[in-house]
Amino acid sequence: MFGQKSRSTQVAVTYPERVVIDRSTRDPAGVLIGALSEPGPGPRTVELCNVDINLTGRSEIQIGSNRSLIAAAGCERGPRSLGPRIFVTDTRGSKALFDIRGDNVLIAGFRLQGPTDGIAQGDTKETGLRVDPGDDMPPIGNIEISNMEI
Repeated sequence: MFGQKSRSTQVAVTYPERVVIDRSTRDPAGVLIGALSEPGPGPRTVELCNVDINLTGRSEIQIGSNRSLIAAAGCERGPRSLGPRIFVTDTRGSKALFDIRGDNVLIAGFRLQGPTDGIAQGDTKETGLRVDPGDDMPPIGNIEISNMEI
């Protein structure tokens, strides 16, 4: 197999401070999860523009300290624009789609949808965002969630 790479070879990815996910992004779900979850003390902003990201089958995506998940300037939801969308079509039981585990987190300007279009009824309850620092973490003091359709 000279000159060929093994299919099991994984490449480590390091994300910059600003990650833009748009229609040209290959594997937008993978980039979103990787950029939000990659450890590191520095701030990181993930900007969404004109995308629909399907996170069906995913849950408990951790958002640590100093992370922003926002619509890019000019792409945010507003009177003339629905804005970017993150959606699921499956249920997760008691698991949230996103777990905010850190401080200094900003989530703004996009739609978070699914698996149903209505308000929870009876035993069917879904959690899109959960704020939970965990038992071994310091208290969370600075989280902003704004201009969202959830």
